[in-house]
Amino acid sequence: LQSINILNEYMDMFGLNSRTGIEIGEAEPTIASPQNKENIIKWQNPEATSTQTRWTDGETIRAAIGQSVNNYTTAHMNKYIATLANGGTRYKMHIIDKVQYSDGTLYEQVDPEIENIADFKQANLDAIYKGMLQVTSGTRGTLRHIFRDFPIKVAAKSGTAQEVLTKSSHTLFVAYAPYDEPQI
Repeated sequence: LQSINILNEYMDMFGLNSRTGIEIGEAEPTIASPQNKENIIKWQNPEATSTQTRWTDGETIRAAIGQSVNNYTTAHMNKYIATLANGGTRYKMHIIDKVQYSDGTLYEQVDPEIENIADFKQANLDAIYKGMLQVTSGTRGTLRHIFRDFPIKVAAKSGTAQEVLTKSSHTLFVAYAPYDEPQI
């Protein structure tokens, strides 16, 4: 269980264990953990056995790639990527930066609010950044054809979010750009 506990610490550093702060209603995220797995399985099947709810090393591997019982909104994923792209500073998410009256005078200003600063090793960040660039420009990148002639270097991650086997999966794409000096 030590490996999932370490992974959960990193998930928390990126804000994946709390609401984003966005000014509209949002769902509570779910990080993959032994307790959350047990809760979800018992909710789905109150008669589930301890074998069915037990956490395994394979479950940690699935959690590390975003599978397992992880459940996030797209807002969470965007906040995660923004934190990653800027090197570890996590900001409270807002959908507005200011509100003005019709005459242009300021009604309300929303200033950036830092929630956490993670001290990641630059070598680790650089390895992640390089891998994300390979998604759009590498010889085997999953999005290389889409970004082949794009004039800006983009770092990205693509994936498939599976809800349940009886419903279609959701395609997921998160990115930041420009690669060398993230602005978007």
